[in-house]
Amino acid sequence: MRRYWEEVEKPVHLSINAGREYLLQWREIKAKQENVRPAAINTQVTWQPPADGEFKCNVDAALFNEEQQFGMGMCIRGAHGSFVKVGTMVIEGTPPPLEAEAYALKEALIWLEEIGISRV
Repeated sequence: MRRYWEEVEKPVHLSINAGREYLLQWREIKAKQENVRPAAINTQVTWQPPADGEFKCNVDAALFNEEQQFGMGMCIRGAHGSFVKVGTMVIEGTPPPLEAEAYALKEALIWLEEIGISRV
């Protein structure tokens, strides 16, 4: 299994732009499936930093049905909110969304162990 984050440094703005593009694509596809126009997301989420000496790892998955793939992303932040490490991965197949999320979480746990971060 190829892990795309290994030895790859990508400027943050490129990752943000790619994330926005994936979100727009997802909204368009979802709207076609439901035969409605995309609605703006009004949910406000406030990120809470971990305690001193600990880390927080956020994980998400996305399905790309046309490409028959799903992707996952994970980021590790320190107590002051700074990015410590980020990773992405693309896998062949299109599992149900909950399964993709579970797979992403499993891969994140493996990744954290591989890079030696345990206080998460």
